[in-house]
Amino acid sequence: MNLKHWRVKNKIAGTFTLLFFVAIFGLGGLTYVHTERDYTNRTLELVHTSLAQMTTTVELYLQDMERLSLAIFSDPIIQRILRQSSSEYGVQYDNNEMMSRMVQFTSPWPYIQGVYLFADDGRIFSIAKGSGISSDYSILQEPWYPTIREGTAAPFFYWPTGPESTVVRNPQQVFSLIRPINDLSEGKKLGYLKIDMNAQVMRSTLFKAALAKQDGDLLLRYMLLDSEANVMYDSEEQVTGKKVPYELESVLSLQEGSVKWSETRYLFSKNKSNYNNWTLLALAPNKDVINQSVKIRSLIIFLGIITLVVISVASYMLAAGISRPLTSLIKTMKRVELGDFKVRAEDSGQQDEIGRLSRVFNMMLESVDKLIHRVYLLDIRQKDAKLMALQAQINPHMLFNTLNSMKALSRKQQAHDVADMAENLADLFRYSMKGWNRPVTLAEELEHVLNYVHIQEVRYRDRLKFECYIPDSLLRAQIVKLSIQPLVENAIIHGLEPKIEGGTLTLSARVQPEPESESQKMIITVSDTGVGMSPDRVRSINEVLENNDISMDELPETKSGIGLLNIHKRIRLLFGAPYGLYLESDEGVWTIVSIHIPYNDSMIHDKE
Repeated sequence: MNLKHWRVKNKIAGTFTLLFFVAIFGLGGLTYVHTERDYTNRTLELVHTSLAQMTTTVELYLQDMERLSLAIFSDPIIQRILRQSSSEYGVQYDNNEMMSRMVQFTSPWPYIQGVYLFADDGRIFSIAKGSGISSDYSILQEPWYPTIREGTAAPFFYWPTGPESTVVRNPQQVFSLIRPINDLSEGKKLGYLKIDMNAQVMRSTLFKAALAKQDGDLLLRYMLLDSEANVMYDSEEQVTGKKVPYELESVLSLQEGSVKWSETRYLFSKNKSNYNNWTLLALAPNKDVINQSVKIRSLIIFLGIITLVVISVASYMLAAGISRPLTSLIKTMKRVELGDFKVRAEDSGQQDEIGRLSRVFNMMLESVDKLIHRVYLLDIRQKDAKLMALQAQINPHMLFNTLNSMKALSRKQQAHDVADMAENLADLFRYSMKGWNRPVTLAEELEHVLNYVHIQEVRYRDRLKFECYIPDSLLRAQIVKLSIQPLVENAIIHGLEPKIEGGTLTLSARVQPEPESESQKMIITVSDTGVGMSPDRVRSINEVLENNDISMDELPETKSGIGLLNIHKRIRLLFGAPYGLYLESDEGVWTIVSIHIPYNDSMIHDKE
């Protein structure tokens, strides 16, 4: 917006507000940036310390697993049974002995999912929490066996997390310790040992303290990766047993920083174990890390807004005291713009430029009001002259006498239709010529309409069907004279006459309450089942009806002598908007013209 178009008070208030805005939010922005950086660095330091402690815990747990495997490895009973392919006590005895020893070793380890001993002669001894191993299962079906058979594996190693290979139904996610078992006396290989550890041990034991967050604590996501970047465990359990997502591969070469993964920005920190080269990775959503600084930013914004409001109000009030006389003059001008030429600018008594401007403006309104009054009287007299000229063209007495003579002659000749038409026509002229500028009751206007309809029924006969639904309680209501008959005439001539089979003309009236008011309005509708009008034609007519600036001389008139727009203008002149005529139509089906006027059932009659 051009500054030249601003009001004086807005310029003053805007200048003070802008200067303060730059100062408060400039300082607030610097404070926020510094606070955000500080919170990020402190968070990374705390996370790194926590990761070092957790890495130590993981190392100790894995070392305990290795000790367990050595205990099973070196047990004399297990060595004896694996060394002898057959036993004098039988196979079942050996199985029971092996199961008893494995249960004894693993009972303190609640998260061991299964222990499997694969003898070189094909025997398999196992205990497992899941379904038992199938009878035809062999070590060849183990995913790690090709690696250890080729001799590329270490004396013992961990197999990445994945579903249990020996369980058919409902396998759990486990990671496995694999090691060969050698004869302690002879040194030859007796078989292989596999210990399956449920991956949930990481959540329940290792990460328990880290995951037990209090309300408001930073929520971290942990991933335990082996040396091959396999996800041994994910605290969200979404990528457990999978390769590390490719978006996170870049973090493996960095100690800490920021990374975007799954449309979310994370801060990360990691710690690598020197014991087995496993990596513990911690991810924190960036929005959670900077949450505290965001709160500070929100507080700065809130206080800045409050202060801005106070400064704006104070500067506005100061400026308003200077510009109030101008504002009052502008309000007066707006009322004049809406057509109120009786209003006058308030004279504050000031002798400055604004005071003189108000007095000159009031003098101009006096002159304009007088000019409008003269033009309005001239227009009324001109209309009266036109109407008197029209009335003077026909001698009412001669017309009525002629019509009465026609009626008497028609009765004598037994031409009752002609007599009725003459009588109706005489009533039409009598009603139109007398008291045209006074309000009438709905009953009087209805009688005039019926006289016109009777004439048209003789003309159109079966092609015209007239229906009237007006309650007796509304017959005393006041309406504008000659407001319904022209609509009925238009409906017959322009709606029903072009239709070969004719149609139905319906006249109805009802009363409904005004919205947000205790008054009521009456709606009179004239509808026909004629040829209708196109949507463009209906829209065009309604736009003209809503045009308050159209001159009475520009109104097209119908054969009845009073045009559609003339009726609308007279209603608007008497009652104002939103009263008047409203048009609806469906081309080829129907047309409805409704009259909206205030409801008044009092009886007022001017002298005719």
